[in-house]
Amino acid sequence: MVGFSNISYINITEKARKSALTLYLASFLAKLVNIFRKASKYNIGNVEAAKYQYIGMKKELWEYGLFRAEKE
Repeated sequence: MVGFSNISYINITEKARKSALTLYLASFLAKLVNIFRKASKYNIGNVEAAKYQYIGMKKELWEYGLFRAEKE
């Protein structure tokens, strides 16, 4: 890459997996709460995103990573 050196990439998927699982489990609780107190369409969208994020992660559809580079 132009102007960068010491470029590296680290896969941090395993470190993100615990958080994704927590959000996945919380999505079921949020759906239960929504039965008694209606949530906005944005809240519902966030709950669905949390659920499908974990499902996609389990299917290894993507990975979480960090890029690091030093500007020359």
